[in-house]
Amino acid sequence: MTNFSAFRVLPSAFCLLAFLVAYFYFYAQGFPLFADTDVSWHIAAGDLIFSERALPAKDSWTFTGGEQSWYLISWLWDALLAAIKQVAGLAGVYVFSLAFAAFAVLLLVGNVEQRPAIGSDAKIFTMLLAVLCMYEFALARPQLAGYALILLTHRLLHRSRWKASLAWWLVPIMALWVNVHGTFIAGFTILGAYGLEALMLRDWPRLRHLVIVGLASVAALLVNPYGFEMYHAVMRTLDSSITQIIIEWMPFVFSNSLGLSLWLLMFVLVSNLRESTVPFADRILAIAWLVAMLLSMRNAAVFVLVSAPYMAINMQRFIDHLAAIRTRRGDPLQPLSKPFAQLFLALAAVALVTVSYLGIARLKGEEFLAHPSQDPAPAIHYAFKYHGDKKFLNDYGLGGRIIYETGGELPVFVDGRAGTAYPESVMDDYARFLRVEKGWQEMAARYGVQGIIAGNNLPFSQAYAAGQYHDRWTQVYRDEVAGVYLRK
Repeated sequence: MTNFSAFRVLPSAFCLLAFLVAYFYFYAQGFPLFADTDVSWHIAAGDLIFSERALPAKDSWTFTGGEQSWYLISWLWDALLAAIKQVAGLAGVYVFSLAFAAFAVLLLVGNVEQRPAIGSDAKIFTMLLAVLCMYEFALARPQLAGYALILLTHRLLHRSRWKASLAWWLVPIMALWVNVHGTFIAGFTILGAYGLEALMLRDWPRLRHLVIVGLASVAALLVNPYGFEMYHAVMRTLDSSITQIIIEWMPFVFSNSLGLSLWLLMFVLVSNLRESTVPFADRILAIAWLVAMLLSMRNAAVFVLVSAPYMAINMQRFIDHLAAIRTRRGDPLQPLSKPFAQLFLALAAVALVTVSYLGIARLKGEEFLAHPSQDPAPAIHYAFKYHGDKKFLNDYGLGGRIIYETGGELPVFVDGRAGTAYPESVMDDYARFLRVEKGWQEMAARYGVQGIIAGNNLPFSQAYAAGQYHDRWTQVYRDEVAGVYLRK
């Protein structure tokens, strides 16, 4: 194994290359800031924190939340986004989110570099696959911070094999993490994997040390505005009935994502659980999070992050095996040269500067916010301007954007905060509307709903376009994204 003294503290040139390539790719693709409407309510929540100079105890953005407390479990991230917006506008939030996602790729590559005997071919291939995968998660959601903290936790525990005191950094990390996002639970799975490794190796002093660190980390979770209730709030996001109808909570489907499908294909191709050079903890994490991803797409990014070292080592063994075969045939496989990697770095730097310069017009024109063909803002503005006094049953995916566009003045039926802001009964009732189940109109009437704001892809909108529900609802606005309907 590599000696601890050989580890880099500052990013290597290859890590910087990974950052540049990732940022260039994310920026060139032009994934809009509001492509995920949860981003909009996170920014609005941060604005609310600054305006009230406190965390909101109750929810004023909805007419269905009742007396339930609003657990703003990502309050620190939301405040950070709002602070960036105040200084640099929404363009600043957009650039920050892309840079933060690229930073996660940098950390991933750094974790790969710390494993022994991985050549440039395996590192470059792992880096490029990681960029393809993380593009889909380069959104200004608090998960981004969770991903970075997952990578830092993995890195620290790996290095603590040689310097045990580094594991104590997990305590302040957990205190920070619990105020950013519920992915802190993933941190304990990483810690558990290293504990199992110590158990398998009968390294009792290390196992005892990790158990003590783990207990201290659990105590650190209490450093949050909600105390023990934070755990309850996070669990509500995991067991809510709404998870059954949200795409990101559904099982992984091969070919739905190019990057993730390629990652999984390569993982299966090179995987070897008996490879002795792969640390036991890396094997446990790779397989455990593979299963988690197959059960829910929500876990896909974590699978990529924690399995990268395992896959890179196996990929290097696969490359070595191919090289040995080619050598026996008299045609040796040549690895990529160091000058090539340096040239790649220089070209990536030039491309980064170029694409940033050319993208200034996009930022000034606010084209980075949303593609016009996918922007629900016109429908929201219409409803607010002409019918702002009414209660609307809204599309779950539009809730966050309604909050942001109207400053919370048009109350929503439901939005992406789900169980942290709404009773489970509201989630169940929304699911009835989404599936247009029998009795959904009577359910809407009980809440005093006077209108509907829905995307054109919802079953209700499609049924209305086919001639149904015209006896009780009138469409007063429609564009290529969404429609507004009023009760007759």
